[in-house]
Amino acid sequence: MWNSSGQNTKPAPPPTSNSFAALSMSDNKYKGDQQRMPQFGNKKNSYNKNSYDRDRSSSRSNRSQEYVPTQRQSSQQHQQQQQQQQQSIGKQQQYKTQVSKTKIKHPQKAPAASFDEISSLQTEKIGKAIKKIIENSFDTLSFDDSLPIFLEFPENQRWAFVFLIFYEYLHLAKLTGSYRTTAAEFIVYLLNHNYISLEHFSYGYKFFSEIASDLLIDVPDAWQYIFECAIVLIGKNIINVLDLWNEDLQMS
Repeated sequence: MWNSSGQNTKPAPPPTSNSFAALSMSDNKYKGDQQRMPQFGNKKNSYNKNSYDRDRSSSRSNRSQEYVPTQRQSSQQHQQQQQQQQQSIGKQQQYKTQVSKTKIKHPQKAPAASFDEISSLQTEKIGKAIKKIIENSFDTLSFDDSLPIFLEFPENQRWAFVFLIFYEYLHLAKLTGSYRTTAAEFIVYLLNHNYISLEHFSYGYKFFSEIASDLLIDVPDAWQYIFECAIVLIGKNIINVLDLWNEDLQMS
């Protein structure tokens, strides 16, 4: 077949299906078929099925007249398809931007400090909640999506989150320092957004200090794990070294 520059090129084999119908199909469903199809913007791989089936004795001018409108039509379909894809991507990005701009209405002030004892069953539930929240937020340090997990527990049990982070979570097997600092960031998040008060934190940490002696014996590196969390709290002026090494811990 002769192309528009006058060079003789071999015609591409006819496709097994109508190329125009394939172009109008969904990209996701027929992506593999479209990749195997010739690119209509490339004259070397372009062809017209009707002209291919005709007698080779037809003039070059007739073939050129048939080829050009077919190529333009295919190019227009391809452009329309790309525009539809770009519009779809634009809508998805717009939706993500709207979601990211949606702000949670945090409390104006922290709840009144009240402390109820927790049962072994409640201790287990809160421990699982802490682990899930930190795992969900580890990569982004954004706790908004995991906040509903925390809010499932009543206000008078919130002190137990601080207690169990220091007494249990920081000392889990195979836990890295990055997870311990994420746990500290979670405490900072709760304080900054008024889900707990400093009284909640103080009560939870004091309760930990009173029974920490057994933990310090069972876990030789316990102070290292505690410090990996506490250094974040100290750096953000939530506690100081004297708060960390309080009287109860000095006696243990």
